Amino acid sequence: MPCRSDYMEPNSSERRNQATAKLCLFFMQQIGWVAPDNLLADAEHLYCTQDWAPFLCQNLRALKERDPEGFDNLVYNAKNPQSRKLADWWEAHEEFDKKRVAEEEKAAARAKLAEVARGKLTNAEFDALGQHRY
Repeated sequence: MPCRSDYMEPNSSERRNQATAKLCLFFMQQIGWVAPDNLLADAEHLYCTQDWAPFLCQNLRALKERDPEGFDNLVYNAKNPQSRKLADWWEAHEEFDKKRVAEEEKAAARAKLAEVARGKLTNAEFDALGQHRY
C-alpha cells in the first residue's frame, strides 16, 4: 500500500484560526495598521494554533462604536470578497457571543439561586447531603 498523509491535514480549529488570522490581516491593512510578524506568519501557517478571534472581535467592536460608517464600509462592502468574508465571520461571531452571554447569565442565575438555597440549610442538612458548609 502507498503511504498516506491525510493524517497531516489541519484540523477544523487550525483552519478556523488561519482564516481568522487572514481576516485580522485584512482588517489591519484596511485601517492602516501595521500587522505584527506573528499575525503575518499565522495568516500563512496551515496549522495555525493562535486564536485571533478575541483580537478581531475587540477591534471590530471598537471600530463599530467609534466609527459606525467606517465599520459598515469595511465589513459590509459587497464589492470586496474579503469584506464579505469578514461580514460572514462577524455575524456568526456575534450570534455565538449572544448565545454565550445568555448561557453565562443563566449559569450565574443558577449559581446565585444555589447560594441562596445553601444559605437556608442547617449544618445537619448539609451533613445529610454529605457536604460541609464551608
